[in-house]
Amino acid sequence: MTRDKPKLTPAEQLRRRDERTAAIRLRFMIRRSLDERGVTTPSRIGEAFGIPADEAIKLL
Repeated sequence: MTRDKPKLTPAEQLRRRDERTAAIRLRFMIRRSLDERGVTTPSRIGEAFGIPADEAIKLL
């Protein structure tokens, strides 16, 4: 027996879409800023954020 997913209200759909858009824009801006500074390898990106390289890549 499967449960149906509750339908999202139009307001909730809009809020979620706006959050996704903001997250994508933020990732893009961070990536561009790192590229401009010459920080392009996973190890350097992790170093810039102070986290392991594989975690930094997942965030971007």
